[in-house]
This record gives sequence, C-alpha cells and structure tokens, in this order.
Amino acid sequence: MVFFTMNEIDAMNGDFDDPAYFLNAFQPASQGKVYNALQAFGFPQPSSRQYYNGDAPIVFCNPFGFAMRFNLASRFPLLRHPHLIRPLGAIDLGQYRLEIQPMLPLLDRSELSQKLSRHLEDDGILAQDIKNNPSNSLVLPLATQNFPRGYPVIFDPLSLKCLNATIREFSTVLPRNIIDLRPADGEERDIQDQAYDDLREKFAATATDANTFKDNFYVFLDACIKAKSEGRLTDLASLTHSNRMPSHAALTYEQELWRHCDYFKSRTVPAAFQHEPI
Repeated sequence: MVFFTMNEIDAMNGDFDDPAYFLNAFQPASQGKVYNALQAFGFPQPSSRQYYNGDAPIVFCNPFGFAMRFNLASRFPLLRHPHLIRPLGAIDLGQYRLEIQPMLPLLDRSELSQKLSRHLEDDGILAQDIKNNPSNSLVLPLATQNFPRGYPVIFDPLSLKCLNATIREFSTVLPRNIIDLRPADGEERDIQDQAYDDLREKFAATATDANTFKDNFYVFLDACIKAKSEGRLTDLASLTHSNRMPSHAALTYEQELWRHCDYFKSRTVPAAFQHEPI
C-alpha cells in the first residue's frame, strides 16, 4: 500500500481530472488524511467529475450501495437518534469524519418531512432545511405504526443542533480511528440497529488488526453487495433525483471503481463499463 505525504500531494498539478482537485475540497491540514483513507480502502481518488459537493463532499459507490460522505465534524455531530442517518461505518479524520452512508430512496412527500421535523424538535434536535425539503431525508426499508411506508431519516441538513443532553454522541474511537457505531452496553437496539447492525459489526472488525484491515474491509464490501441484492441498499441509478449531477458523478465513479478498485481486480468488469469514461 502506498501512502502519500502532503508534499507529494501538493506536487500534483491539481487540474480538472487530477485527484488533487478532489483534495482541494478539504482544508489543507486534512487532505493527507482523506487521501490515505481512500488508499487504505483500495479505492481510486475521484476526479472532479466523480464526486458531488453540496454541503459536504460525497463520493457515490453504486456497486456497494453506499456513499462516502466527508462531514465537517464541528458542523454535523454524529448523534444516536433513530431519525438521524447512522452510517454503516465511520472514520475520524480530525476536522472531518468519513461516513459510509447507506444509499436509500429519498423521502418524496412534504407532509412526511414536516412530521419528521416535529419528531426531531420534540426530542430537542434542530435541523435546518428539513421541514420543507423532503429530498434531504432518506427512507429506511422498515416500517412502523407512525411511518408505515418506510422509516424516514435525515441525511443532509444545513446543520444539526442538539438541545437534549440525553442523546448520545458517538465518541468511542477504536484502533485505526474507526468510530464505534454499535449500541453501548445496556443500550436498547433501535430501528437503525435492526436495519444494518450486521454491516456495522463487519466494519468495526476492520479495527482489529492493521495487517488484515483490507481483508476485513473486503468482507464488509461483500456484505454490502449482498445487502444490495436483498433490497436493503440501492444505488443512485435506481433513484429518482431532480439534480442530474449526483447521478452523473455516481456513474463516472462507478466506472473508476470497476477499473481501478483493488476489490474488483479479480472480478469481471461489466460490459457497460468497458467503454471510455463519460
């Protein structure tokens, strides 16, 4: 595995299709950590056309049914609440937090986003831009009495503010800066644990031994592909989105994954991705 120093990263020319273009989305002190995290995964560094940058840089990974979102830790605290998206895995990168978020259908009804906003406010959580913007929430493939068509979770607020001291922030960091997203001792499992605790266990296992990190990470990727085949995860190509930019970024990075991701080196590249990049 090759890791790059900041001097080597700075030496990249930073043109439109160079990986340094992606790194310029981050504060300089964090660029090396972001670069090395993707190196550890065996994932290619995205070019400018292969990621989406709204409130945070997002790299969509269609084959696995998840997106890598790089949140500013100070702006988006990682709270344990059933209506806040809980990653499948997360890594503390200092100023930023790499979150592996499940790709799921967007919420499509404003009355549901308003109901979701009320539930959060009742629990002392303020999330801007959620009440009147259903596209900032996803739908878990599990139903409850209050949400019989799927359980909504917010994933893209302008910011989060928690006024409820009883809501736990995920703060336990395992080796390799892996954030422990599993229930604490004595903590009752909630609907997000029911949905993906098997995947979170596999990601947490990557912290056990630095020498077997990539092998354990590939076990996690195997499990994500299986979950996608079961309908528990999806990809951006299967979702309706009014903004074509995320879909285009997902498709171009999918091509990059099939060609240059270490995980796929022993696998056959689908015919659809054997042509030149878009």
